[in-house]
Parts: sequence; structure tokens; C-alpha cells
Amino acid sequence: MRNVLLAEDDQDFGTMLKQYLTLNKFKVTWTMNGEEAFEAFKKETFDICILDVMMPLWMVLH
Repeated sequence: MRNVLLAEDDQDFGTMLKQYLTLNKFKVTWTMNGEEAFEAFKKETFDICILDVMMPLWMVLH
């Protein structure tokens, strides 16, 4: 099973993506902001990361 980090702050879109990926046999860790995504990334190994292109500036500033 592939392990995916999903960073998406839009509740509806994040829910849809997580459901789609889960139905297709992916293990999904869904985070709602850049800080949560970065913390998850440091703790676990992911096969792929799907990041929101409009992520708040926290990711850039830290």
C-alpha cells in the first residue's frame, strides 16, 4: 500500500481527494495546513506528497 501525504486546507476538496485515494488502495495522511504537513513529513515516510498550491505562507517563511 502506497503512503500519501495530502496537504489541503479546503474541507470539501480534501475529503474528495482522500476518499478517492483510499478507494484506490492508498494510505492517506491528510493535513489541513503547512505546519501539520511538515510535522507529519518529519515523522513518517511517504511515497508521494500532494500539496495545495495555494498553501499559506507558513511553508515559505519557516
